[in-house]
Amino acid sequence: MTAPVSYRIATEVPASFMGKLLDFIHKQYLLPQKQRFMKVSKETTESGTFLSYVVLDAQRKQLLQVEVKGTTPIELKLTPLAEQVPDTAIEEAKQDVVIAVQIFEENARKATLYFAWREGADIVPEVVKRQEKSFNRLFLETQILLFLVFIVFGMLLFTAIASLYPDALLIAPLILIAVQFVFVFYSSSFITRTADWHITEANPTIHFLEYHLPIGARKDFRQTYSADQLVAIKKEVYDEILAK
Repeated sequence: MTAPVSYRIATEVPASFMGKLLDFIHKQYLLPQKQRFMKVSKETTESGTFLSYVVLDAQRKQLLQVEVKGTTPIELKLTPLAEQVPDTAIEEAKQDVVIAVQIFEENARKATLYFAWREGADIVPEVVKRQEKSFNRLFLETQILLFLVFIVFGMLLFTAIASLYPDALLIAPLILIAVQFVFVFYSSSFITRTADWHITEANPTIHFLEYHLPIGARKDFRQTYSADQLVAIKKEVYDEILAK
């Protein structure tokens, strides 16, 4: 392959973080791998931030000239520097950028604060540390409890009918299926009643606030602010939104 090829790589990174993304790829991904990459440079102009480098093969021969443009989505251009460049080398060069972006996204995700609340619901006082609802968690997040309930109910049902109405034993499976149907039909009501938030017709809206911290400040932020302070921040944000 000798003709240049271009790709667009989707990313969840906001535009404000694009310079930091290319800086991360430059310093944390490309420079440490000197046996694979050379002529690594990053440039910022009025039209945006650009990253360029050369991909080497196992014999350190120049295979590809790579240009990464910090846009959303990210624009990637691969230009062959040899007469014959294997398709596997093209794909590997593309995956290098994809992997670096995914690593940065994961780091950015860990440095992101999320606040959520239901419109009309009281935010404070809010329980920061509460005893875990083991029963609700078992019922909502697994099918173990439901499975056990049906087994016990089925055994009791068959035992009762076999003792009282042995001739009507064939009706037991139908009754069991009917009960299961009722559980499935009203499952949404069961979940709604045990949920922490109750969505009503008067207040059907859930608000989410996403705030990106500087990646280097993630550890300092966790050490500086306690869970109670985060609740206070959440209340302040909530009051500010209601005031406007």
